[in-house]
Amino acid sequence: MKQLIIIGTSTTAETIYKFVQQYQLYNVLGFAVNKNYLTANEYCGKPVYAVEDLDTIIDKDKDLLFVAIQWNKLNAERRTVYERLKNDGWHFANIISPYAVVNGKLEGDNCWIADGAIIDFGATIGNNVFVKIGAFVGDNTHVADHCFIGAKSTIAGGCNIGEQSFVGLNSIIFDCTTIGRKCLVGACAVVKRNLPDFTRCKTSSDLCELKQFGEDEIESKLMFSKNIR
Repeated sequence: MKQLIIIGTSTTAETIYKFVQQYQLYNVLGFAVNKNYLTANEYCGKPVYAVEDLDTIIDKDKDLLFVAIQWNKLNAERRTVYERLKNDGWHFANIISPYAVVNGKLEGDNCWIADGAIIDFGATIGNNVFVKIGAFVGDNTHVADHCFIGAKSTIAGGCNIGEQSFVGLNSIIFDCTTIGRKCLVGACAVVKRNLPDFTRCKTSSDLCELKQFGEDEIESKLMFSKNIR
């Protein structure tokens, strides 16, 4: 089993640690942060190291890192740390749930594919991409580097998700749609057309039709068949 250092001491790092332990994916040696942020010697019962000292602690050619930073600043913080460490010659793990379905291809590293996620045939995932619980990436869709695909989101087939974009939980992106670079698709949004770079698409209660019915009447609004017994 390969050895792993998790970069960060946030709740995301804790979740990654528990995830790796649950499925026995790697032997986690500890955590690491920049010296300026080193305020404790231990986290989750594991030692915390300074990133600057890692090459004296682990083998850069054999051991792996994972940058466990969520979507802060549209994934920019995770991207910055990942690219700096990669330029320093470090190698990165992919964290893949045994309960994910990966029929497509992970082209990069530092990817987290969570429980129940589906990467369909012909789909490709770049570097440093998080695909959260139950998300669906359709056939022949490409997700570029440094993206975040939220839980239960659906990206249909033939789409292109631009670099460093965020797709919120429960959102839906229709077939053959292009999402530009650094776009923000909010939770529960429905996207049916291409979005240019640096676009935000969101939904809110102001855009929903709200109508109240009686208790019996509301049940009639979602019926498979009026003759059902």
